Amino acid sequence: MKFFMLTVCLFGTVFAKSPSTEWTPLPVDDPTVIKLAKQAVANVNSQEKFNYNKLIEIQEPKSVVDDGVTYMLKFIIRSTYCPISKPYHDDCEIRELPGRICSVDAHKPVGSEEIKIGRLQCDEIPLPPS
Repeated sequence: MKFFMLTVCLFGTVFAKSPSTEWTPLPVDDPTVIKLAKQAVANVNSQEKFNYNKLIEIQEPKSVVDDGVTYMLKFIIRSTYCPISKPYHDDCEIRELPGRICSVDAHKPVGSEEIKIGRLQCDEIPLPPS
């Protein structure tokens, strides 16, 4: 009988449905994607010394369901003429610099509305050769 119970438990473990590990593409206008991108830009701006950055474009948003929802996306930001020393406003004029491309990974636990940023990295977009 013990062997039978052990066998049943092993088969149950082997054939149990695990959470999806496949990434699902998301639309760039998804409200959660936009919220995450804006939160990430605010995080970048909190590290700036001179001028605010502005969100230009969201790229490749995707999610996977695990112990909540994990998100990944890329976005492009560009520096503005609005100084960090003053409050940010949406009509800040964008500088002519090429900008930066950023990647963010974030997690939204089950039952929570808060999205916690795990990794955020930005790299300069190289200037085209002249």
